[in-house]
Amino acid sequence: MAQILWQLEVDDAGLRQRLNQWSGRATAAPGNAVQQAGVALLQNIIAANPVDSGRSRSAWVAALEDLGGSPPGGWEGSHPDPAAIADGASLGSAEFSDNGTHAEVSFFNGVDYIDLLEYGDIGRRPRAMVRRNLPAALAELAARLLEGMDRAES
Repeated sequence: MAQILWQLEVDDAGLRQRLNQWSGRATAAPGNAVQQAGVALLQNIIAANPVDSGRSRSAWVAALEDLGGSPPGGWEGSHPDPAAIADGASLGSAEFSDNGTHAEVSFFNGVDYIDLLEYGDIGRRPRAMVRRNLPAALAELAARLLEGMDRAES
């Protein structure tokens, strides 16, 4: 079975230590920033994922909803197949954990052809829904973490 698992981890013990040095207490929420970056990444993946029946998109939507996010309107496409959407939704998931020093978000799409959409195949160009959107997600995460540092300095 083909599948895509994406995982983002931030070990923020060093970040919290720097925030404590600047402000006397950590006011940033690195775990929250990790979760929000995961939500934003999934929203972008959903928008970039081609849609026919809605199966592969619905797996991403299930992961997004697991993280507390909402899918964009019309994500099902113009001719949604309710059975395919239900099937896809059962094949997607996400997890978030934050123990105070280590935050992690991971999501999974187990639709059997998701790797062909991401990486392509003979005669099919890759859609690179995940790989194309990773740089923006990492930039957003960095911006959120820096924003937390700026708040701690003021």
